[in-house]
Amino acid sequence: PGSLEELLLVRGMDRRRLLGDDRDRNFFIDADERPRDLATGSVGLNDSDEGFGPHGLSTWLTLHSAERNVDRFGRPRVNLNDPDLAALRKSLAEFLPGELVDFILLSRQYGLAATGAAQFVSVADVVDAAVQVPQSDGTSLVQSPLTGTSESTRELLPLLLERTTTSGEDRIVGRINVNQAPRPVLLAMPGLTESMVDRILQQRRDLDEESRHSVAWLLTEGVLPVATFQTVSTWITAGGDVFRAQIVAFHSER
Repeated sequence: PGSLEELLLVRGMDRRRLLGDDRDRNFFIDADERPRDLATGSVGLNDSDEGFGPHGLSTWLTLHSAERNVDRFGRPRVNLNDPDLAALRKSLAEFLPGELVDFILLSRQYGLAATGAAQFVSVADVVDAAVQVPQSDGTSLVQSPLTGTSESTRELLPLLLERTTTSGEDRIVGRINVNQAPRPVLLAMPGLTESMVDRILQQRRDLDEESRHSVAWLLTEGVLPVATFQTVSTWITAGGDVFRAQIVAFHSER
């Protein structure tokens, strides 16, 4: 839809339910906007008595979801799919250990053993991955230094997710903030079962501030298995850069 108001075309949806009780949009439920008891005609005492609040369902809905493709300090992320492998190695070596840098470059050269793909769909593809490297007498299997919920994964996955990307775009659109999304939204995501969603909701209540900066906790805290985390990682984020503001202007004649 082009605007939230198009939801008014849905059967059962009305303006008050969608946009709330604040009809004049002054951020306050005035006396004439408070819900009335149909039997007595009395006015509710506050904006929650049988009402929908100042903004109704629009408080929880948006048509926009986007974030800048930078880390939380504003630095552009390194694209793991950069065609210039020499430049990629140099960039990764600035913040990742050599073993992990080597594995990423081998993945780009020979493809991941599970899929044969020489490009990453998700940064999480690095976890539990392997590469078949040609040798003079055959091939050797090189395993990723990030395996399951190992200590190396717990230490390096948040950094990898923070500093790298699989897209060269300036913006990433359409991802869901896993730290804030309500249960129905999480249940709508492919690959998540009810029990997984319940674990997400339980675990995120106790997250420290540092963990909230990355979606890595879904794996490092054992909330999701590796395969499921890799599936949903392209659809989730721990932040976002879309803000909504309402500007109220008054004109007075002198």
